[in-house]
Amino acid sequence: MKEIIIRYNPWWHTGNISEEKTGIRRSRYLNQILSFMDSPEIIKIVGVRRSGKTTLIFQLIDFLLKKGVDPKNICYVQMDDEEFSFYDKNKLIKQVIDEYQEICEKNIEKDRIYFLFDEIQYIDTWPGWLKTYYDNFKNVKFIVSGSSSTLIDKDSVEKLSGRQIDFMIQTLSFGEFLEFNNIKIKFQNGLFDVSLEDIEKNIEFAAEKNELNILLKRYLETGGFPNVVFLEDEKRRIILKQYFRDIVYRDIIRVFKIRDAELLENFGVYMFKHIGKKFSFTSLSKVLGVSTDTIIEYFSMFLKTFLYYEVNYYSTALKSTIRKAKKIYCADIGLRNAIITERDEGEAVENVVFKHLILSYDKIYYWDNKYECDFIVKTYENIMPIEVKYSDDPKRINGLLEFMENFGVKRGIVVTKDILKKEKFSDCEVLFIPLRIFLLLF
Repeated sequence: MKEIIIRYNPWWHTGNISEEKTGIRRSRYLNQILSFMDSPEIIKIVGVRRSGKTTLIFQLIDFLLKKGVDPKNICYVQMDDEEFSFYDKNKLIKQVIDEYQEICEKNIEKDRIYFLFDEIQYIDTWPGWLKTYYDNFKNVKFIVSGSSSTLIDKDSVEKLSGRQIDFMIQTLSFGEFLEFNNIKIKFQNGLFDVSLEDIEKNIEFAAEKNELNILLKRYLETGGFPNVVFLEDEKRRIILKQYFRDIVYRDIIRVFKIRDAELLENFGVYMFKHIGKKFSFTSLSKVLGVSTDTIIEYFSMFLKTFLYYEVNYYSTALKSTIRKAKKIYCADIGLRNAIITERDEGEAVENVVFKHLILSYDKIYYWDNKYECDFIVKTYENIMPIEVKYSDDPKRINGLLEFMENFGVKRGIVVTKDILKKEKFSDCEVLFIPLRIFLLLF
């Protein structure tokens, strides 16, 4: 085991970490996480596979090294390493910590030690071990990552209650995509505060309009997985297909011991084809020729990998929310584009809008009565209906207006292709915002 641990920590000998590993800074996440580095809480970094979690961890290591922390006080290990299969996984965390202390001649009772455990979900007993060390060794700081919601499920929350801070990492937002292309534009006001006047005053945006449209088109094709956005199309598609297979075979089949790999993979592909559409377990079970229970089980597993997200019907009655069909969206439109050949620009845009909404909000619904409204964003204080009409002449917004009338909401947003305007409908205000601007509100 000593050789494995030493291999993962070259800075013990070099005193630094290579730029190849640290990549491009993602300040959206890095600054938030750094603010908790000196506090006792366990930091958990979660998100879909290859979204940039490991790079963020290396950026944290780089920060610690530049801050003057002894390189040997920083221990990084990938817990899904196949070489660990020869060891008892129930005790692996303890074994790693014990071996580390012997290698580096450190004592977790006295020294401030940073343990960074990547893909920790492969160790079933991780919550209990982290709780034990947290409660008994106050100098130890844990930063752990994973590609599974088991890191934030009921079991880990209960065992680590009051001891953890969670950070959800998404693939690149459009704003981050622009930063990767050396363009930095950020609106001061967010979804609930943005106004037509604020947008029109943004001179920087007006100057970059043509270039933004080109990059937006590219973003809708490539998506935002950090390691592939600059690759040529065919190479990118090959790598993204491998990402999908890794999610299926490593994050689901390997973790949940699924036998019918082909059925599971077909199910995943089927869901890509139906983003933004209402989803019925019963109808899908008939399409795939398996039981409804199997479909529910598979769906739950894909949700746990953060590859898909479900959106419920909006209602003030809980029963209606539960009983109504769900809608589904995927974590990254580029991954979907690599897997299926059918393309629908409207569906892609709707998925990208959803992806940006979940950056800031966790209560997102859809509305469907006589007409349909794509998204309802709810906070403790406000409700914002959003309709996606990616065209040059967005006329039909009946679902948005119906929702506003039914629930007494005075303000709504229509996401357009290039229309920027504000209109009054009775005593309600609707702001029409081009997609390239809307995505920069997050």
